[in-house]
Amino acid sequence: AAPSATGCLAAAMPSGRRRSRSRSSPPKQRQRRQSRSRRKIRGARAASSSPQSSSDRSSADDRARGKDGWKKLGQAKTAQRDEAGASDSDEGKSGEDMPLEARVALLEVENKTLKAENQELRKKLVAVLRQRHGAAAPTASERRRPPEREQPAEQQPPRRAPAEQERSGRLRGQQSSKEEEQRRSPPPRQAPPRQQVLENDATMPLNAVMLANAAMEVYNDPITNNVAPEKRLPLVKAKLDRFLSNFHDKIQIIDLKSGGVIIKDQKMFTARYSCVFRESGTKLKGTCNKRFFYNASEGCKATHVLDYEVHESLVTAMPGTPQDGNLGVREPRNEHLIVLYEEKGGKVTRMWLRQDAEKIGVDPTAGEEILARSEGFKAFEDKIKDLRGGSTGARIFHNYHNTPTVG
Repeated sequence: AAPSATGCLAAAMPSGRRRSRSRSSPPKQRQRRQSRSRRKIRGARAASSSPQSSSDRSSADDRARGKDGWKKLGQAKTAQRDEAGASDSDEGKSGEDMPLEARVALLEVENKTLKAENQELRKKLVAVLRQRHGAAAPTASERRRPPEREQPAEQQPPRRAPAEQERSGRLRGQQSSKEEEQRRSPPPRQAPPRQQVLENDATMPLNAVMLANAAMEVYNDPITNNVAPEKRLPLVKAKLDRFLSNFHDKIQIIDLKSGGVIIKDQKMFTARYSCVFRESGTKLKGTCNKRFFYNASEGCKATHVLDYEVHESLVTAMPGTPQDGNLGVREPRNEHLIVLYEEKGGKVTRMWLRQDAEKIGVDPTAGEEILARSEGFKAFEDKIKDLRGGSTGARIFHNYHNTPTVG
């Protein structure tokens, strides 16, 4: 028998019927994917709308764990899974009833909604991160500037009162004005040497004290003796010229005890002190510890000064040899001397020497009365009487041990 028209149509289109069936009834895998996507959408909505964060949920789990124990927490999680499965099955059943076009439209709407929500969440997250970064990160200038350490409380300067601050401000202003005046004012002129002042001042004639002091200052000017002669000899010559300017051309040095002449003229005087300045070195030093001064009077125009002196590290020629020391010199020694200087016409004309055997000059307790009873002073007193016409006249005593010095 020939087949009917209906049967032939059905046999001719078997595949088309299968495609329509597959579109109308989706398989179970598609249903599972749709249910998974809906769960993710619902979870994202719940996370965006719910104020409780993951940390709050974890703290809630911890409280539940601590309160009811692991058993109750497991039961609660099982109940949540059952509810989620029931809702998924309901959604799957409801999705099966919806046509394909409606489901596609629903997915597109949900996709747009998720994009908008994600964009809003991203904006909020960026704003929060910017706030935290702005509060914590230093600026470029702060990074370049080294951190300032706080001083401890004991090292911090105390705060001054307003009156004290005002007073210190006035003092700083006065000091700055004085400094400005000093800068504007011309530098003060240097005072000429004392010897030059004395020579130019006709109203102040030189006496024996002034000349003895000037000679001792030059005497103490140090010159080293461990350098080459070509460097040392010019220094010695300059020092010797300044030293000789205080003495007369006919200067003599006489032994008080014997009356013999030790240095008879300026040539021998120059040779002696040339040796002293050349060979003694930087340790040469003369000190006057006590002094008697006899000023000029009507009967005597000369002035006299009697000094108790100590000479340290003194080097002279060997005894019996020329005074210049070319034939040998003695070892450095200390000499305690009593020296009488005679001044006439502004120059030292004669000097009398005697050894201070008792070393009374270095005794700080020996005053004028003790010195006047000593044998050495009595011998010089007799000599002064002879030089001044039988009378010493008034005398002035200085004990330099009692004089405070600086340096």
